[in-house]
Amino acid sequence: MEVYSGRMSLRARTMATSGALIDFVERSTAGKLVELADRIRDFLAGHLRYDAVEVRGVRRIWPLLILAGDGVAVAR
Repeated sequence: MEVYSGRMSLRARTMATSGALIDFVERSTAGKLVELADRIRDFLAGHLRYDAVEVRGVRRIWPLLILAGDGVAVAR
């Protein structure tokens, strides 16, 4: 599981073509998904261990990304 909590700048919220929006999406979503994939690879390679989990018994991994803070779109 990866968690991101942060505020989107006013510029990112108001200018869809701004570099600020691209930066926010990179930090809050794309970057966190890469970190999540890296940790899954570490787990499957045996670099991460959890006492209650045997890697051989794992059939599926359900990645979870939680974004807390400002939403990208707000409906009123």
